[in-house]
Amino acid sequence: MQSPSLGETPFVLFCSGPLALVRSDGHDCTPRTVKTCGVLAILARSTGGKRGRRWIESQLWSDRGRTQASGSMRQALVELRRCLDPHSEGLISDRWNVALDPNIVRVSHEASPFATGRELFEGLEVRDPAFEKWLSQERLGLGEQETLPPASTKQSLPQHTVTGTPDPISIQLSISDDPLAHSVAQQVSQNLDEMSQLRLRRDVPGGNLPAEMTLFSSVQSDEKTKVISLQLCSQTGEIVWTGSRMLGNGLENDLFGFSNDVTEAVLRASRHLPQMDPSETLRERALDELFSFDAKRLRVADSLLEAAHDVRPDPLVLAWRAFVRMIMIIERTEVNSDTLRLEAEQMISHALEKRSDNPTLMALASQINMFLGIDLDGLELLARQAAERNSGSAMARMSVGTLALRSGDTEGARRMAQSALKSSGKGRLAHWTHMFCCLAEISAGNFRMATLHAESALALAPSFRPPLRHLYALDLEAGRTSRARRLLTQLRQEDPDFSMRMIRETPEYPASTLRGSGLSVYRDVEDEDM
Repeated sequence: MQSPSLGETPFVLFCSGPLALVRSDGHDCTPRTVKTCGVLAILARSTGGKRGRRWIESQLWSDRGRTQASGSMRQALVELRRCLDPHSEGLISDRWNVALDPNIVRVSHEASPFATGRELFEGLEVRDPAFEKWLSQERLGLGEQETLPPASTKQSLPQHTVTGTPDPISIQLSISDDPLAHSVAQQVSQNLDEMSQLRLRRDVPGGNLPAEMTLFSSVQSDEKTKVISLQLCSQTGEIVWTGSRMLGNGLENDLFGFSNDVTEAVLRASRHLPQMDPSETLRERALDELFSFDAKRLRVADSLLEAAHDVRPDPLVLAWRAFVRMIMIIERTEVNSDTLRLEAEQMISHALEKRSDNPTLMALASQINMFLGIDLDGLELLARQAAERNSGSAMARMSVGTLALRSGDTEGARRMAQSALKSSGKGRLAHWTHMFCCLAEISAGNFRMATLHAESALALAPSFRPPLRHLYALDLEAGRTSRARRLLTQLRQEDPDFSMRMIRETPEYPASTLRGSGLSVYRDVEDEDM
């Protein structure tokens, strides 16, 4: 007997209970291969039934190289098209994306005619840790959706959750009566205002805005220095983070760096608050992945940001997605750099149209546009406005420093690079700012300092390729052939086409500072051995 939920489209893809692809006449067309079922599961839970091809490969064939994963993906798509016969056009794929045509395949979270249980994709066992992690997260997400009206699905979740600006969450301030403590609190408050629903409040109003956490501070001082200590505590009094910093007189950048560390600690702790907007939690998780600079984790970062924007459209999230694409181009992790460049341009343009007053967004836009070569006339205004509106922003300072570097003001670039490094603190941006310091020192001809910064950047982010490239050239210049040989081997594992000749002769290769410094004239260490 045909189920009443069939017949609206040629196929229905059921997610509740065992995954089932059912034709309108009731025939079970579910793929036999478990990885092909995995592809269907991912598409079923993706907004609009669409997902990036490389991302799907990273979830189902995470232990294979790109060539092998792509081959396995092609086989899965061939099988899926056969299952959709005579409507194989219901599977849409190109070099970058895979999608299900909703006019051909309707995704349903009702139980299928063959269901024996209600768990999401019950019994689906794809033996890949990346897929297992994804499926576990999706099952948790389904449990949250069961509190919504029965007709709600993932596709309706954004409409359910988008209600304008999320309600603020109070973090109570209990700080010592010291100007230094007030300065740190003021900078942390500004940082949170730019990127979060969290708000620091000295006097928490009664009623509907109770404090979810409390930030305590104490200051000890002598004639020359002050030591500020902070504790972040939960409602129950449990210490969730503690930190301290010695700050000397006039060391404003150290204050900004400590404030950035405090900001990241508050954001990290807030992920566990039940009333935290899920889009902000997803975004913060994405930034952890992004600044690893690992190829797979960059794709995860973009997926998390996409999910965050689906839950609550946010121009800042769009800017971060554009930034991911910029990093992918710099790191040469993807083959479709032209597409990534176009997407980044569209995303950052749309983000600025929606919200051009956020210093973090402005600084990101300036960095991205400088790299992509877009709107060069407006970059200086963007960068300087970002730095004026948040003088403690490391990203804004790097934007101003990059402008100085491009204009030939090497000393100005070095000053801004050092201030950006100090204001980034010990957080996510530390290796990014170390690398910018490396570029500024190379431009000024200070190769020893450039080497130290590149080594620091690499130690903080071992998957970060720019330090490898620049250290290699610096080692060649200094005659450190033993390490240069090791670096070349490591570089070619990540980037098989790498060579000093490519740096010299390929203008689009991301090493313009090396080309301008003269370091690119060196031959590869293997050529010197011949």
